[in-house]
Amino acid sequence: MKEACEAAEKRYIENQLTSEDGKGDTSGSCGLVMVIVDDNCYVCNVGDSRAVVSRNGGKVKQAVTRDHKPSDENERSRVINAGGRIYQYTN
Repeated sequence: MKEACEAAEKRYIENQLTSEDGKGDTSGSCGLVMVIVDDNCYVCNVGDSRAVVSRNGGKVKQAVTRDHKPSDENERSRVINAGGRIYQYTN
């Protein structure tokens, strides 16, 4: 999963650099990957994506991921501490 996500990111960056203005889209990212191996479930999420557990199409039993939204103080701090910025967000 890690290698697939890294390859997707590399291709995304290459596409950004070859856009007409050389800047591309700077709005963020979104992705979710889930792999089930035997009795284990592995989940990776980025951006505005969410995974939940339900049974037989029923009601949601449990959230599997935490939303990466600027309204979440931990996420906002993580972005800013990594040198990023948040825009187009009102509290």
